[in-house]
Amino acid sequence: MAENTEALILKTAYNEFLQKGVDGMRMKEVASKAGVNKAMIHYYFETKEKLFKAAFQEAIDMLLPELSEILNRDTPLFDKIEQYIHRLIDILIENPGMAAFIIDEMNKRPDETGEWLVEAMDFDTDLLEQQLDEAASNWEIARVDVQHFLMNISSLCLFPFIGGNFLMNLHGLDQSSYDKLLEERKGIVYDTILNWIT
Repeated sequence: MAENTEALILKTAYNEFLQKGVDGMRMKEVASKAGVNKAMIHYYFETKEKLFKAAFQEAIDMLLPELSEILNRDTPLFDKIEQYIHRLIDILIENPGMAAFIIDEMNKRPDETGEWLVEAMDFDTDLLEQQLDEAASNWEIARVDVQHFLMNISSLCLFPFIGGNFLMNLHGLDQSSYDKLLEERKGIVYDTILNWIT
């Protein structure tokens, strides 16, 4: 029962943080929506800051572990690129608002959130860098820097989720039409990256 209460509070707080950010979120509102009192929230999380940290880490845990696992696989390079792009976009589709929440709060609190992000990361880029170097040596791709490589993929995948409202209004799209575009991004981003490196 206690575990369920703690999980319910965290889930409710996470949704509130997504909608309102840290500054707009109110503990009283979380308590009301979770069906508990504020004392119960303080019992499990003590402060709003600790509740925010738990919610932020929840978002990171939805995003990073699967992506890290893909990068750590001994998979052929082009398959790895496709799997990484597809899974990143799927995660963002499954968790609307998550990308904007993470990036917005990292911009507002770069030191603490940066530490939490590094703590959650479970991969290094050595294997991917080695694969890129080998493919370049075999004339399969142009030589590219691994940081620029990952930055380009992240930018192409993340921006349509962070800038969704702007893009929908700019292009006169409803949510259904935009969702279709987001699904189509998987192939477009993959093709864009391959056209760049080959």
